[in-house]
Amino acid sequence: MAELMEYDELILHFKHSGTPGEERYQVALLGRGLILEGGLFRQQETFSATELQAVRADFTKFVEEWHTLERLGFPGRAANERPLIDLGARVACVLPPQTRRSLRQAIQHTHQRQHGLRVVIRVEPDALVLMDVPWELMVLPTLPDGGLSEAATTFIFLDAKVVVVRQVAAIGQQQPLCLNADLRPQIIVAQPLEASEIKIDLIRTALTDVVPVDATTWYEGVGTVAALQTRLREHVPRVLHVICHGGPADTGRGLRYDLLFTHHDGYTQRVNVFDLAPTLSLDANLQLVLLDACHSGASQADDARRASESIALGLVRYGIPVVVALQGEIGQEAAAAFVATFYGALHDQLPLAEAVAQGRLAIQALGSADWSLPVIYEGCQPQAPAVFYTRWADRIEQLFHDRASRRVLRGMLVVLGILLITGAILYAVVLPPPAAPSVGDQLFMAAQGWGLVGIVAPSVIAAAHRGTAYQRGKSGRVQRMLRTEQWLGAYLGYILGGLMGWTLLVAGYFLGLLTRGSVASQRSIVDLFIIAVVAWSLLLSYAQARSLGRLAAQLVDEEPALFTWRYQWAALVAFPVLLSIPLDVRWMIHSPLALLTQPVPGGLALGLLLLTPALLDE
Repeated sequence: MAELMEYDELILHFKHSGTPGEERYQVALLGRGLILEGGLFRQQETFSATELQAVRADFTKFVEEWHTLERLGFPGRAANERPLIDLGARVACVLPPQTRRSLRQAIQHTHQRQHGLRVVIRVEPDALVLMDVPWELMVLPTLPDGGLSEAATTFIFLDAKVVVVRQVAAIGQQQPLCLNADLRPQIIVAQPLEASEIKIDLIRTALTDVVPVDATTWYEGVGTVAALQTRLREHVPRVLHVICHGGPADTGRGLRYDLLFTHHDGYTQRVNVFDLAPTLSLDANLQLVLLDACHSGASQADDARRASESIALGLVRYGIPVVVALQGEIGQEAAAAFVATFYGALHDQLPLAEAVAQGRLAIQALGSADWSLPVIYEGCQPQAPAVFYTRWADRIEQLFHDRASRRVLRGMLVVLGILLITGAILYAVVLPPPAAPSVGDQLFMAAQGWGLVGIVAPSVIAAAHRGTAYQRGKSGRVQRMLRTEQWLGAYLGYILGGLMGWTLLVAGYFLGLLTRGSVASQRSIVDLFIIAVVAWSLLLSYAQARSLGRLAAQLVDEEPALFTWRYQWAALVAFPVLLSIPLDVRWMIHSPLALLTQPVPGGLALGLLLLTPALLDE
């Protein structure tokens, strides 16, 4: 097993500048283990992407010319490599000068520490066209005017210690890969009759030394989709390797490349992400998909800067943790060298990004320019930590949605109502009058404290909870509405929790349960009840903020009328209710009409019995 390298991380986060009609984007740098230029006062930089399509077109043309020379029998090095270096410099100059300096400093910093560097290209959905840039080709150093420095130019990602991955904000979940040394990928080969020949023997020979290649792991017959479904069900692999051609299709939003599988009759069957994703859902253990198909990792943009996402990104959207694909047409010898080195590195338990980097070096050793074609797409959203309060909030939400639990809760509320009515009768007829209301002032002060906590704590909960933070594909207005819904949910949950707790406390007070025994015992009991009420209110506040935020994110596109400012202001009626509860308690305890409060437990019981069917209706 190879020694694992420690990696620092640099995230280049892109989004549109927000100015309609302008192709300008902003980039922010986030680092882990790095010291970035500007520190805490670093600002987002804005740049223009007007040359984006020209760079992509020239890159595709160069690769095609390179392959033409190879097919004519010229050695790979016979092609002029200088245009590739110039293209790499143009890719780097898409970035602002300060970002390029920070990237170069990050590389130098990690080399000094003998660490690796993991560069994450992360774009917002409104900047998806930037996925069309061949970032893997980037060359440094460059001059501020876009020219090459006199220093030695370097393809920064043609290095096993510097790796690059791609992410789209709010798409996919980040999951650590759990691959053991005994890799048994399912390798599916599609060779339609009318398509150009794939050198299957070349790839099979390259894989023989690194992974098992037998009837249980290799398939190259007809009916590719049906065979794939059968093998996913029977073998439940963690790695799927698809070898086929990629073919363009006009979607009206630029070109989209489909996978060319083999139909049962031996001819081509086009398969896009909407066809493939349901099939891959048969394997719950699938962690990695390797698409050995031309253009399977390329996002194509048209003249209007509209982007159609690649099939690799589409699979990540549907839940595949990591997809390795190609952003262009690759030579078959280069593809064989890449997959052999890639699987060998995974067998040695190296990180996936480092395995891809070693595969690039294997292609470059052949003298081929195809080393820049492999790309890695992975999920962006980190898994939520399973902390205790999150688990409690989820259980509370599940409790209110489960039919059996709702029946139990309804029964408990009915029993509570009956007990309160019984207590009211015993209080008025049987029991002697309670002692002076020595805990009344304590209850009032506690109610005031609960109200003051309720003014601040739900705001903190709503601000700290990031449940709607990843809804970045929505407009600014919708994002503000979603945050407002989450904020209102926090206050609504706090109020509901308080109403439930204070109902029990007030009922217990008027039944005399809190005014019996010694003063010390009275105060201890009240203190425990008050702490429980505040804790329960905070927990319900968190649960309701999560629930209402998720619900709003689901309904905002279907029922936009629910999310108007008129509705938002109407929801603020909850605040007078929150602030009036301590005053109500004060009035009930010290009112000259206190004798009329003897029916309070009965009234609360009647309210519970009347509201229970409405609150917990199935």
